[in-house]
Amino acid sequence: MISAHSIHITSTNRFSLFSNLNIFLKFISLHILYRQIFLVKLLTNRVYAGLSSFFSSSSHDPDKGFSIYDLHTSSVSFNIFEFLEHQQHYLSSLGCSSAHLAIIFNPAAFTSDQVSLIEWKLLNVIQPAISLYPYFNSLEVSTDYTSITYKSNRKFFSKLIYKHPFLDSVQLYKQYLVSPDKLIGITLPKQAATIAEHYCLRHSLDLSNTILITLRLTSWDPSRNSNLTAWNSFAEYLFRHNKPYAVIPDFDSPNIDSQKYPYLHRSLLHEPSWNIFLRAGLYTYCLLHFCIPNGPSVLSVLNRQSRYIFMNFLPSESLSTTYEVLKTHNLHSLNGRYEFGLLHQYVFYESDTLENILASYKIFTDSLSSRCK
Repeated sequence: MISAHSIHITSTNRFSLFSNLNIFLKFISLHILYRQIFLVKLLTNRVYAGLSSFFSSSSHDPDKGFSIYDLHTSSVSFNIFEFLEHQQHYLSSLGCSSAHLAIIFNPAAFTSDQVSLIEWKLLNVIQPAISLYPYFNSLEVSTDYTSITYKSNRKFFSKLIYKHPFLDSVQLYKQYLVSPDKLIGITLPKQAATIAEHYCLRHSLDLSNTILITLRLTSWDPSRNSNLTAWNSFAEYLFRHNKPYAVIPDFDSPNIDSQKYPYLHRSLLHEPSWNIFLRAGLYTYCLLHFCIPNGPSVLSVLNRQSRYIFMNFLPSESLSTTYEVLKTHNLHSLNGRYEFGLLHQYVFYESDTLENILASYKIFTDSLSSRCK
């Protein structure tokens, strides 16, 4: 997957890649060096293939912003989108027209399994996320803060470390996203639109008339998982009313029991569960995206073009999305949408029972009908 805009790994000098790695030898063990070489090769060869050079010049834009995303204390997940949205708001308020992003990742601090997962997410979540926020037009991966090569005007330095993803999401929504015109949102590159178009042609999907259902099925905070029985019944309803639909399963649990949930199983789309560009394209151009609280839903929530219904916003027994947390931050009354929500973008507290799904779907279809009159 190649970014739709140029992302450079910056350096303050003209040393070669191996010269810089030789400097690391003075400070880190051979094992860490091996992991760093592997990561740099992985990022440059597989993600940034085709760049004219690995390093930019040592001169830096004095008005360019600078952000750090620390994988040792931050969530290596879709929270990166909220981080980028927050940082663009903050740095833009300081007068920065663009920004550099430094990612802190020292493989020696993680187990081998964790390193493999983080490297996968760097390629398939973090890098595409940055491509969807072109304001961040240069990038580097460093093992610690002292090894960051980019030197900026410290006036424009910003570090926002996630310690509790939901609370930081609340901070973002309270501080900046207070009306529809405040949302910056993702910018879908031409590449993502092309990927979605070709995918729909291959699968005979008329996306403009298709309802997408995103499922959540993970072991963490299971109260937020999708009610498969209800969604299967809703899929049957759509099928019997000749309404095109498709289902994007959870990446961690891609298989749906064909006997228990035949109407979900018959329309599964597996590739969008791991292809962020494709998922973003589908969410942008589909008739409606139905989802519940999960990471990928941010591709609709922070998307000016997406039509979505966000169900089960306050699931009972949730570990993170609770009424008490919302009330603490004065977000316990959304009145059907985020403050920055646009037309056809809805947020409902109600659990994802069939009755509630159908009721929210009627609100959406009624709003479409009223627009057509």
